[in-house]
Amino acid sequence: MKQQWPILYLPIDLFSKMYGLAAASLPNEILGVGEIDDKLMVLSTDTLHQKVAPSFCKADEGAMQDYLYQKIMADIDTEQVRFRWHSHGRGGVFWSMWDEQDIESWTGAWVVNLLINARGEMAARLDLFEPLRLTVPLEVELVPNAEAQLGYQQTVAEYCKEGVMQFDQLQRPTGIL
Repeated sequence: MKQQWPILYLPIDLFSKMYGLAAASLPNEILGVGEIDDKLMVLSTDTLHQKVAPSFCKADEGAMQDYLYQKIMADIDTEQVRFRWHSHGRGGVFWSMWDEQDIESWTGAWVVNLLINARGEMAARLDLFEPLRLTVPLEVELVPNAEAQLGYQQTVAEYCKEGVMQFDQLQRPTGIL
């Protein structure tokens, strides 16, 4: 039986943004941060000033502090800034030695990290630091953003009526009542 891991919910528009940045930065890597809620729904992603290379990316000194300061000045709660992502260019999505060291430098109680490459492959994990140190792999599920989902639900309600399948004696579908 396949192991069922917790799910990281990633809105398609945010996936598209990260994927587009990963492709645009080729052959280099790129990183970003964002907000995530307690149900592991990614709420936003932003890019920091950084140094990049084909197998490495690192935020500039003070870039994270500047980012948090801007959030505070905009009266945005920084408690949800617990999402980090970076690309591996055309490489595989695996947790490198550099990734592991970077994750260990996190100062909060928990953080979610996501890797993406130029093929759109992803890997994600939840790292807990309090009350004990634990790493949990995450499945990534792409979801429509909330506004789009409301529009899709309205379209389905307007155009789709639920029916019952009809079958013949050989259990082949013959129609919908």
